[in-house]
Amino acid sequence: PPLRFSHRPVIEFLHVEHGNRRIFPEANTCEVIMRLPVHPTYNIFVEYMESGILQSPTFGFI
Repeated sequence: PPLRFSHRPVIEFLHVEHGNRRIFPEANTCEVIMRLPVHPTYNIFVEYMESGILQSPTFGFI
């Protein structure tokens, strides 16, 4: 963005081994954090990533 982010962007990975059972990506737009779940295969990751994005077309709009 032209005026920069108010916080440094962060990407976190949600590992099942650490107690995370989430399958869809998550975002915190105030802190500029994207959380990506780890899946057993790339194809499963893509499936849930696409599904998560398509199911939230108005996220962030007021």
